[in-house]
Amino acid sequence: MDLYLQFDRLLTEPELAAIRPLVKRRSQREPLQHILGETDFFDLKLKTDRRGLIPRPETEQLLEFVTNAFGSAPARILDLGTGTGAIALALAKFWPESAVVAVDRSPDALTLARENAASLGYADRGRLWSRTGLAPWRASRPLTWLQSTVSHRRRGGRGRAGGTRPRSGHCSGRRARWSGL
Repeated sequence: MDLYLQFDRLLTEPELAAIRPLVKRRSQREPLQHILGETDFFDLKLKTDRRGLIPRPETEQLLEFVTNAFGSAPARILDLGTGTGAIALALAKFWPESAVVAVDRSPDALTLARENAASLGYADRGRLWSRTGLAPWRASRPLTWLQSTVSHRRRGGRGRAGGTRPRSGHCSGRRARWSGL
């Protein structure tokens, strides 16, 4: 901020030395959130790096829709493809009485989600499982809400900008109605 407020001042060599590697990383199209190492999401400060996708503003809109759609907190929440843990942690904050389970196939993404949960004080609020760990949870009780961020690919192998599209729906037994919110 000081640099911005003092735009007419020349930078010292130590200041330039600190900034050059950051500018180089950004010039190689590395996301700013990865360079900074964090991002804000649904009033949470989350650690971000290459292990998980950066939470998108559209996902915050989805969470606003979900939290407004329920009159009371669901008993259990399942977040498939949790990545940074953004959705699971935001819902754990919004509904402290809900049991939250976050699942991802990437052990690195789960580690990032665990780090975020610990830094926010939510490490004891839910469970983080690999995709293979879902079977015992799936068999226990029906879900009220299922949230998943899945990757969609177009023909020719090209994905959408950002590579993900949130998909969600109410679940009743084994059947789910999906809406591409």
